[in-house]
Amino acid sequence: MLCPASDETIRRRYLVDHYDGPVKKTGDVQEQTISTAGVTHVVKVGDTVRRPVRPFTATIQSYLAHLRTQGFYCAPVPLGYDDAGREVLSYIHGNVPKEPLPDSATSEDVLVALAMLIRRLHDASDGWVPPERACWGRIPGSPPSGVIPL
Repeated sequence: MLCPASDETIRRRYLVDHYDGPVKKTGDVQEQTISTAGVTHVVKVGDTVRRPVRPFTATIQSYLAHLRTQGFYCAPVPLGYDDAGREVLSYIHGNVPKEPLPDSATSEDVLVALAMLIRRLHDASDGWVPPERACWGRIPGSPPSGVIPL
């Protein structure tokens, strides 16, 4: 399901469907690298995203599942794990603009739509109870000292 129209405003203005990474084909499955920045190697396979499992993966999947039950459809859907042991999420089309931000990403209508999206995310988050053994990660791209990224 697509995000409501206000979120489509954000997409139309500055999210463009393209990839920078190489394509790897294994059998009938094509993997497109979409990120190696930060701490993980992320690939797109069909309409899914695959990334290495990290200590906080189950906590994040619990949160994403909660958002879905609350009617928030603008976050990836947790789909479990693949045969390679990677986390599988639904793919959301688009790219996040990089700095310096283009004018189209900072127009008033885009910023209003973004604020409304964040408000809906916060509303959908209400009532989520982290799993008993919840594990929290760090800001992407800032691994703890001495830890080599995956």
